[in-house]
Amino acid sequence: MLYRNLPDGKGGRRFEDITARAGLLNHPDWRERPNYSTSAAFLDYNNDGRLDLFVCSYVKIDMAHYPDCYGTKIDPATGEFQRGPCPPTRFEPTSCLLYRNNGDGTFTDVSREAGITQVAGKALGVVALNLNDENDRILTDIFVANDTENNFLFRNLGNGKFEEIAVISGCAVSSAGNKQAYMGVDADPLTDSGRPDIFSTTFQHETSSFFRNEGRFLFLDVAAQMGTGLGPPSWNRLKFGTCFLDVDHDGSLDIVVANGHVSRNVDLEGDPENTFRQPAQLFLNDGKGHFREISRQAGPYFLERHVGRGVAYCDYDNDGHMDLAFNNSGEPAVLLHNESKTPYHWIRLELRGTKSNRDGVGAKVSVYAANRKLVRHRKGGGSYCSASEPRLLIGLGTATQADKIEIHWPSGLKQQLGPLQGGRGYRITEGVDKVETGP
Repeated sequence: MLYRNLPDGKGGRRFEDITARAGLLNHPDWRERPNYSTSAAFLDYNNDGRLDLFVCSYVKIDMAHYPDCYGTKIDPATGEFQRGPCPPTRFEPTSCLLYRNNGDGTFTDVSREAGITQVAGKALGVVALNLNDENDRILTDIFVANDTENNFLFRNLGNGKFEEIAVISGCAVSSAGNKQAYMGVDADPLTDSGRPDIFSTTFQHETSSFFRNEGRFLFLDVAAQMGTGLGPPSWNRLKFGTCFLDVDHDGSLDIVVANGHVSRNVDLEGDPENTFRQPAQLFLNDGKGHFREISRQAGPYFLERHVGRGVAYCDYDNDGHMDLAFNNSGEPAVLLHNESKTPYHWIRLELRGTKSNRDGVGAKVSVYAANRKLVRHRKGGGSYCSASEPRLLIGLGTATQADKIEIHWPSGLKQQLGPLQGGRGYRITEGVDKVETGP
């Protein structure tokens, strides 16, 4: 579904369903391949200044003939029958979709000609950004997290086509060489290398993967290594949505994970570590790729159990602290206000493209502050069935200002600004030296 945001004539906003008008309602092969869509990402894959749309497809499925994989169990507490879900291994994989923005409010399916349909998987999460900017490369690549299948890394070839290279790049499977139930995903530098790393969540009794970027489209899953702090804490959790944010403004990106099982029947097994509802997790980054779980100190919500699915960040009250929104299965959504006390400083950047796409998706931002270089990307997609706010909130650590800001726009333009005072937001327009202040 595609909804257009419009004024309602009363000073507010409303949404209009334009799915059919935009050309997204019917896909030519849905009759043979019913499309079970999951996550999506807006990106400008051909750098024409218009945002295109990538849609994850999960499995081939016929709900009218859904298999009964486990029969039913009776909940002793309620006396009700509970039907167990079928594992993804009972269904065939399928291909994702890429729609090109025609610039007139419509989209054209270019999945086949772009090389997206060359592989089939069970896609649950997607993130789009430039994963190799060496030699000033400025193209948006696509990483897809697949459930029980190899992940995909679609390398943008710059001619409207992609090449799938996850296996040779080292991010298709876990460090043990196993296909895992990859679900949520996010990407950006988790170390001081400045290269965007990839973090993807997995099923219970599987370790989430931290694919460290070694450069030139080479990745190494280091999550299970001693010292990362991401291995054992994630083992007993069934992990879905995830996102990076700098909780304490120290300049390093931390990790949030939404957890929750897919089967109610696990509660009938009597294992306290294997439950339907599970607490969310927060991992604090020391800036060197080592993490410490601080969930118990993160507030009451992180001590409660929920059926977590999506998670996204936004600074809804513009106080300079990224807040969190959780979307839970069978429960109300939850908005958490960030009340962290920190001595560190921050700066917020909103990008506005002119020759590039309006939202600056695909841009690389480098902030220089007190002898540190902090790199962030304006990404498309991320997490699981979620979307975070587009503004970049960057922790400056002890620095009170950004001495210099460099932006490499998708158009190829390199723009330099600064110094800019910390503790406030700025709107930066592509090719315009004057910076607007904002919330």
